[in-house]
Amino acid sequence: MLIAPVAKNAPGVSIHGAKEAIGGKHFVAVANSKIVLDQARLLEKGGDLLQAYDILVEGLASWPDDVDLKHRAVLMLARAGATDHARREFKRLGLEGVEDHEDILALGGRLLKDMSLRAKGDGRRVLAEDSATMCASSDHLGQMRA
Repeated sequence: MLIAPVAKNAPGVSIHGAKEAIGGKHFVAVANSKIVLDQARLLEKGGDLLQAYDILVEGLASWPDDVDLKHRAVLMLARAGATDHARREFKRLGLEGVEDHEDILALGGRLLKDMSLRAKGDGRRVLAEDSATMCASSDHLGQMRA
């Protein structure tokens, strides 16, 4: 079970165990990955992308196969502008081979696009084409599910 900081009176947070204040933060025992995702989204809305990332990584220690935690962790890095680190994590977490998750395909496309914008010459074109292909796959998958 993960112990994670939560916003005081955070909506949708199920508390299992005692809540205590440590350094001005409230901590609760978290029983499932959905609560970790909800907490990360609250931090993201408040603009604290790296703290959201940290909570997601802690969640992955408890739920290492949770694809949504993996996706969100990489997305926080990308949104924070840490494209190189996000790309490394995308690969390390095994998201590169995922072909049946619309959001992961879109994130992979976004990372390739960001890399293409920094690249020069033929590398830029190849990355841009790969990005477009991945984004099109995401769109196609989304349309099939709609």
